[in-house]
Amino acid sequence: MADHLVAPMPLEDCRNLAASAGEWAGQETVYPSRCTEGADAISGVNARIDLTGFYRRIH
Repeated sequence: MADHLVAPMPLEDCRNLAASAGEWAGQETVYPSRCTEGADAISGVNARIDLTGFYRRIH
């Protein structure tokens, strides 16, 4: 039976995401839909590698 108290370890795919960690901003186009007229927008992402080695997107 597996010990369910052992913390999970990140896989190789998770470790590859380390290159994406940091603060990123970019321009994007929001296309018109039923909810919005559409416009240019600025998108931002803040991501890091947490203490357990997993990639975590903050916003």
